[in-house]
Amino acid sequence: MKAVFEVEFADRQRAKKILGILGKKDVTKKSVLKIKQSGKKLIASIEAKDFPGLRARATTLLRDLKAILDSIKFISQQLKKKALK
Repeated sequence: MKAVFEVEFADRQRAKKILGILGKKDVTKKSVLKIKQSGKKLIASIEAKDFPGLRARATTLLRDLKAILDSIKFISQQLKKKALK
């Protein structure tokens, strides 16, 4: 089974930074995750032996991505607050 996710970011630099955090490849017993950058987009491809493995890896990827984006947003807000002081 296979799933592909495309996520577009504001610019290439942000996509590159997030790719650096997530890594380009992750292999487990049940699945293989490969991520590549295409301009402002990250393209994630997940292959798994069965549907539960595919679903689990997709959920993990999306959770990790949300945590990264939330962290970036929080840090940006804190930096703006400091700049206003």
